[in-house]
Amino acid sequence: MTIGPIKKGLFHKWLGKSEDEPITKRDIQKALNYRGKGWQHVHRMAAFVKSAKKWNHAGIIDERDLGYSKAELIDERDLGYSKAELSALSRLHNS
Repeated sequence: MTIGPIKKGLFHKWLGKSEDEPITKRDIQKALNYRGKGWQHVHRMAAFVKSAKKWNHAGIIDERDLGYSKAELIDERDLGYSKAELSALSRLHNS
């Protein structure tokens, strides 16, 4: 089965929202639970949106919207830094 390409605004249209309205976690969950016609495409759109919410988008997304901080994205054991050192590095980078 071939699933068509994801087009800009199509997920908003499926949700019945205007493109100006934000997509919430509840909207994504609604799409992931959908089992009607074209459910594979709806799931693909929801998975894309879920991933895209984690991207930086040039600072448009606030960490509070994501439910985790940027420091939590990096496991300090992988880099050998403590959380305090990562926080200090983050502050230096953002200044």
